[in-house]
Amino acid sequence: MIRVGVVASLPAVRAGLRALLSAASPLSDASMLELVREAAALADFEPYLSQIDVLVATTEAAPILEIRRIAGESPGQIALLLLADESQAAWNLIDLPLRAWGVLSLEASAEELQAAVGALHEGLLAGAPALLRPALRRYLAAAIDEAEL
Repeated sequence: MIRVGVVASLPAVRAGLRALLSAASPLSDASMLELVREAAALADFEPYLSQIDVLVATTEAAPILEIRRIAGESPGQIALLLLADESQAAWNLIDLPLRAWGVLSLEASAEELQAAVGALHEGLLAGAPALLRPALRRYLAAAIDEAEL
């Protein structure tokens, strides 16, 4: 069982994520996901981080400064799926001490959300290629430049 937490500022978005994460799908097993906690802001969720395996959050509810602070306080323990529509979100997560991370569009399907949560639970990187590619290219180019020095 994968224990999932959801952080989104709007009640309708939280309800939608709850429905998508629990939707039956031929491509994934939603019965393996258990939504254990919801919050409107990452700061409200912080005391419960140890109770979840994967945190699904929208960018407005989980600002990068909050993510950076919380990841630094518990390095290697948080698996975060950030829902965003810009590739900058992936760039912001690349160097953080997260156990696993991913970025999906706010328009992700139930199958995509469930698959990403499963991948993050296994410690893998997950996300929409259009959102990950620019950040990974910049990261690899910087790493190559640094290695050549």
